[in-house]
Amino acid sequence: MNHLMLSALVSLTAASMFAATSATRVILPERYAMGNVNVRPVQEIDSAAWLWDKDLPKENVFLLFRKSFTSDGSPCRIHLSADERFVLRLDGKQIARGPHRGTVHRWLYQTYDLTLDAGEHRLDVVVSRTGDNAPLAQLSWHEFGGFILKAEGSYDAQLTTGKAPWKMARLHSPEWKRIAFGTGQSMNMTGTSPYFAEPPQSDFIAPKVVRTPITVNKYGARKNGWMLFPSPLPDQMEATCRPGVIRAAVSTVQDNYTFQAADASHAACAEWTQLLRGNKPVTIPANTKLTVLWDLQDYYCAYPELRLSGGAGAKVTWGWAESLYGDKEIKGDRNTFAGKHFKGLYDSITCDGKEDVFAISWWRCGRWVRLLVETANEPLTCAGIALHEVHYPTPFEETFASDDASLDGILKICRRGMQMCSHEMGFDCPYYEQQMYPGDTRIQLLIQYALFGDDRLVRHDIDLFDYSRREDGRVGMNFPTRGTQESWTYTLIWPLMLHDYAMWRNNRDWLRHRIPGLQHTMEGARLYENADGLLENLPGWNFMDWTSWNTGISPDGDKLNCINNLFYLYALRDAAEIERAMDEPDMAVVYEKRAKRVAAEILRTFWDEKRGMLADTLAKDKFSEHVQSLAILLDLVSGDRLESTKKNLLEAKDLERCTVYFSHYLFEAYAKIGRTDLTLSRFDLWRGYVKDDLKTPLESPGNARSDCHAWGSHPLFQLHANFAGVRPAAPFFRTVRIAPQPGGLRHIQTKTPHPNGLIEQDLTFRDDQVNGTVILPQGLNGSFLWKGKTITLHPGKQAISL
Repeated sequence: MNHLMLSALVSLTAASMFAATSATRVILPERYAMGNVNVRPVQEIDSAAWLWDKDLPKENVFLLFRKSFTSDGSPCRIHLSADERFVLRLDGKQIARGPHRGTVHRWLYQTYDLTLDAGEHRLDVVVSRTGDNAPLAQLSWHEFGGFILKAEGSYDAQLTTGKAPWKMARLHSPEWKRIAFGTGQSMNMTGTSPYFAEPPQSDFIAPKVVRTPITVNKYGARKNGWMLFPSPLPDQMEATCRPGVIRAAVSTVQDNYTFQAADASHAACAEWTQLLRGNKPVTIPANTKLTVLWDLQDYYCAYPELRLSGGAGAKVTWGWAESLYGDKEIKGDRNTFAGKHFKGLYDSITCDGKEDVFAISWWRCGRWVRLLVETANEPLTCAGIALHEVHYPTPFEETFASDDASLDGILKICRRGMQMCSHEMGFDCPYYEQQMYPGDTRIQLLIQYALFGDDRLVRHDIDLFDYSRREDGRVGMNFPTRGTQESWTYTLIWPLMLHDYAMWRNNRDWLRHRIPGLQHTMEGARLYENADGLLENLPGWNFMDWTSWNTGISPDGDKLNCINNLFYLYALRDAAEIERAMDEPDMAVVYEKRAKRVAAEILRTFWDEKRGMLADTLAKDKFSEHVQSLAILLDLVSGDRLESTKKNLLEAKDLERCTVYFSHYLFEAYAKIGRTDLTLSRFDLWRGYVKDDLKTPLESPGNARSDCHAWGSHPLFQLHANFAGVRPAAPFFRTVRIAPQPGGLRHIQTKTPHPNGLIEQDLTFRDDQVNGTVILPQGLNGSFLWKGKTITLHPGKQAISL
């Protein structure tokens, strides 16, 4: 049998026992406010009960919930959720994973329409609760796990939990080893993965109701536990693939082995290549040690799968790495393996001599896979190997082409970086943390505006920070997370996200529900003002950038300094513009007055007349690109002060330089002063990524920890917003302003998403002239600016010649 079919073998075998089925994800209308959730029924799923067993351990529990039912051929709509995670199968075929990431007070459920032929069918739901072994962003109600499903109409009595007689079996639990910070611990199973286990009938028992359906409480008492909301997100894209090539093999399982060029000629390379291509299984003899190195040739986030048989006592360890490491742990060219060793995250299976499937509870990621195989007294056969790639499903709509071929490689890296950091929430990086930080997230969301018109993930990410607010208005430095981390400098970026949304997208009703949180944050910041109205002694980790600064905190960042207050000014101005966009001019005036006062105090306190620029510190002994960039962006300086600030930004040798993250603000400042040519030059950092065969952008310059960090994808935004010059000219992107700054490029052809469709440009630049076409979607008007001249733009195609 061709092993490419084996991944679906269990599903097909089970499905053959039942009538035909299919499932379609249904996105229900969003609920933006908490309202009466858990106080009275507000949705269909509230009539279902949560099932579990309170006597089970609080972590490392895998349960199979099963219910057979009969269909008359009519469609069936189901709503379901679980704590922590579920895998849903209909008649043996996987149709969903979930629930999508949320918080206990905003616990998400998913809805599906099942198309059923008349006859017998079965739902299987594997629910896992792995506790502290799960990724840090995986939250859970502390009391116990749970599973809930509501079926509508005639299927209610047959399937709704609390009404229908579901069966439950506890599956064997893996052992865990602590190997990772934020992405979940090492899962080590004996025998087949719990996700593919079939327990004997004697193991099934009736689950217990651990929370009854929601009923009306006329006194307003809210039932404890999960507060259910329909997920606004589409299900993640999940596609089976077998990419890349087998690069090396060696007859050892030495963990720190340094690969040699000759290892590419090992006989196992050809055998495992046949396995990878789906041509032939591989049998590893008894009492054999083998290492196989697989180069995926791109960065992947994926659930791994191995189909194994025989080989009782054999152990297979599947490791993931972003890069291999050479001497002194230098990564260098990511395409080379000779002279390098593997260091990464791993999971394992110890075979029981039967038909075993290696599968894990949460995906892993990287470019390199290392398989360590150590057999005992029996040969082991590997009949199938695959990845099930996952990421946020919306396809990219943007395009950018130019006469500079080096930008093509940069764009490819940036797009893949964003794809690998976009899942059920945005991630700073998929390999190490899988966390969401306001500073990172703001840049990611701006990039998403340039990638596609779908704003659901954008709003979900902003929502999560809103739900994390503390009593003083600060938002979590990272959230969701099982820990607690604080930062006021990152809190001040949350209002900037709201302002970006108010300009680039147009869900006004959603934004209205975020205004109370915005006002709470802005009032909370006042608690840390000194007598002059400047922020001082901010609590938490006041991170700014990974420069030479200690732990990323700018000079005097825990006391009184300039850049913290520049972000305060930024937040105040953006808050004022949000309030005006929401037709609240009185609140806008409040923020504008505070902003005017803060701006004056920053200049009075930190302007260094001798140097002609703002200092980072009260002592005026430290200066940075960061501060000068923000001063320009915020129009804090004008006249001679602006000219000297510009000159210092471009020429002063003692400025602390921006790294990958803060380069976004530097490039915005370059654009504001009409110097996108400097941005094009600083793109040399990303050209270096292409040279080193990176597939995604780094966290920081040099031998960075993380090879995939979403904030490093911001050239995508720069190319659309500054080089192509596409920006909103009014709140909710009601009009567009196109002011290209080619920076030396001679040709730009772009498609930039807008809520109404795509803004398309095809422009040629020569000397001081621009010629070409612009196409606006229906319902959008705007203006085209070039060298002091303006053309009024209308929906449809129009010629540009200036």
